[in-house]
Amino acid sequence: MAKTKLNDEIDNFFSKYKNQSITKDIVSKSLNIKAVNEYGSILHAIVNYEYPQKSVLELIEILLDLGVDPNYKAKLTGYTFIHLMFYGYTNSEGEDISYSEDFILKVLKLATSHGFDANSVDNDKDTIVMAAIASEVYTGSIEGILNALNGKYKVDEKLLKFYDEQLNASESYEDETKVKSPWHTRLQEERDTIFKYYEQASDIDYNQKIKSILDKLSPLFKNLNYQWLKNNYESIKNQLLELDDLIIKAKPSNSITNAKKQFTSFNERISAVLTKKIATIKKAPDSSQIAEILVIVTFLKLDNLIKQVTTIKGDYESYLASLHSKSQSLSTINQCEEFLAEVQHSEIYDQLKKSVFATKQHLEDIIEKYLKCYEEYEKLSDALSLNSTEKFIRLDCPNAEEKIILEKTESLKEYNLKYHLLVRDYISEAYFEILKEFETLIDMGYLTRDDLVTCLDKSLKLIADGRPNHE
Repeated sequence: MAKTKLNDEIDNFFSKYKNQSITKDIVSKSLNIKAVNEYGSILHAIVNYEYPQKSVLELIEILLDLGVDPNYKAKLTGYTFIHLMFYGYTNSEGEDISYSEDFILKVLKLATSHGFDANSVDNDKDTIVMAAIASEVYTGSIEGILNALNGKYKVDEKLLKFYDEQLNASESYEDETKVKSPWHTRLQEERDTIFKYYEQASDIDYNQKIKSILDKLSPLFKNLNYQWLKNNYESIKNQLLELDDLIIKAKPSNSITNAKKQFTSFNERISAVLTKKIATIKKAPDSSQIAEILVIVTFLKLDNLIKQVTTIKGDYESYLASLHSKSQSLSTINQCEEFLAEVQHSEIYDQLKKSVFATKQHLEDIIEKYLKCYEEYEKLSDALSLNSTEKFIRLDCPNAEEKIILEKTESLKEYNLKYHLLVRDYISEAYFEILKEFETLIDMGYLTRDDLVTCLDKSLKLIADGRPNHE
């Protein structure tokens, strides 16, 4: 970053008074102590570049005594000058160098004695302790900073999370660069210290918290059943997760060992209840119950039970699919009725019933067409059995006896021929009707043309052969 006018003013000050003791009078006359810019106040300018640390410390103390605000934040970053100190200064070679831990702690004590807010955050919501953790150039300890703050800084879960993120980032940096990182080493060494301060700041008594959770859970698990577990498994899971976390963080002791045993017992009891329910479902599967228990075992991350329920679910879905398939392949009304009796307790009975009723209606339509064919066939049979000599006069001449006496033999032959033509036409018409009905069944796939020939007797075949083809 290029030096600003404020930086130049500080450069000139230290050049002019490098061999002199700095006093309030000199500072008041030589510096505009109220000067600020987007990078911060005069305090930011002092710690941002390399100057003699003894002189810097003297100047900071005087400025604080003169009323310069230690909590002033840079507009661009939100850094206080303490934040900026942890990220180091730029030396004459342009390198970022860390201030010594001893120097930073002295400045920190001065700042806090003049009202510095130890929990002040920058634009990224990072505190000065987070800045110390994230700084790749700072070589001091976090413990020294926390001690200097003397309880004014609260180590909370947010800091623990931030620490873990930075530890992972420093490890990734080492993996990528293949270079040993002092930053990563420092963070690894600080882990126990940070957790110690977290426990102190949060006033956590792990044993008491563990006992409190066990006291809540123990009565519930004595008479644990599936119905209760179904309604409360999310709450139980969260309490077990909290219990597990506390057991891990707590120092080993007899009470913690017992807590571990109870934790294991709780999980075994949950598995036993769910295993029993799964066995019941396997004997009498039900889609809603399968879905319900699958949600529970998945939420609880019980891999073995997840596998069992998934298998049951797959088998049952295949079974239901087979029922659907069978409902669409029934070929007689008796089969339809037997199938409906068989599946009357199935959860998809209504769906199957709808499908079977459609099939049954289809079969009834076919039977109706067969009956119609039979009626037409009966008509045809009647036509084939007509006797021309008996029925000619009855059909065509009401006064038959008189007509027989009056008509000559040739005329009688002529009328007889006409009668035969009428009979043939009648038979042909009946043939067309039966053929039409049978062809409907052929089109539906329930008969072949060979079946049609078999259905017709020899006389009908002779008539069919004696008339034009009706394809």
